Amino acid sequence: MGGAEDAPDYMVSTSYKNLAELDIEKEGVWKVMENKLGVKKAEQMRNDFRNSLDASWGYTYILNKEMSK
Repeated sequence: MGGAEDAPDYMVSTSYKNLAELDIEKEGVWKVMENKLGVKKAEQMRNDFRNSLDASWGYTYILNKEMSK
């Protein structure tokens, strides 16, 4: 999760079975949007999203099975 202090939060999330899956090359969210919506619309959405960010922050989470018991 992440975002500016007084702005809505935006998130892109991908689950992985294990850490080795992090090494697999996959299409990014913008490429997926280009394939679905076309380059012009994806570029517009990308620019709108980037313009909405101000003083953003973020976290990366990993499951710790020992703590999840």
